[in-house]
Amino acid sequence: MKMEKFHILNKEKFKHLKEGMHSIQICLDIYDVLNYDDLSGRTEKLKKNSQDIKWRGKTEYYAKNHILSNKDGNWSISEINEQNKFSEKYLNCTGVVLVGTDKETGENISILTHQETDAIKNDKIFLETLSRQVKEFVSMCEEGTIDSLVFGGNNDNDDLKEYESSILNLRETLTPVLGFYPDVATGPKLAGHDTKVFFDTQKRQFHFFIPKQKDIEIYKDYNSSQAESRIFDFRKKLKEK
Repeated sequence: MKMEKFHILNKEKFKHLKEGMHSIQICLDIYDVLNYDDLSGRTEKLKKNSQDIKWRGKTEYYAKNHILSNKDGNWSISEINEQNKFSEKYLNCTGVVLVGTDKETGENISILTHQETDAIKNDKIFLETLSRQVKEFVSMCEEGTIDSLVFGGNNDNDDLKEYESSILNLRETLTPVLGFYPDVATGPKLAGHDTKVFFDTQKRQFHFFIPKQKDIEIYKDYNSSQAESRIFDFRKKLKEK
């Protein structure tokens, strides 16, 4: 396993955060698909100490764990709390993570989502529910403590149309509520297999387990305000191959 950590030092990029408040740290764990069983063994330990935001889980599980979803389970939004969060099987799916400091307890609280691209494109209820949940989250947090990431997605042999639609729709939903453009953890993966995520709420660390990619540019984060230009560059590289 190869782990790469990106420590982002550009303070201007995080002007939505008050002095001394840490942004989300993106920790990439790049795995070889031939060692997938080893990855599953390691992430299983993380899952046991987290709230698992299952994709296509059972209605009973969602109700018990206060996870918002629909009857098909093709999108899920976690409860707002101080727990660590985990989810897996992000194939063409995207996700959102938010963290902020609770006004009452002084502890970090977080949200994690897991949604298929169809849910973003065809299910208005998902985006409406996400917007409501984020509004509640913002009302619970101290000003200047909230940070957010969008992540996931792949090429899926469609010239990045689904990826572009997902990123732009999430940006347009989140930005008016948050008051800033969320970052995007990586570009769209171009190799198979799923990604898994673990979010350490108190440390504000986002662990992203992603299959090894041929193009290292995929591993770089970007701000969603630059999504159109970055996706243009990704498309250009695809056509060159």
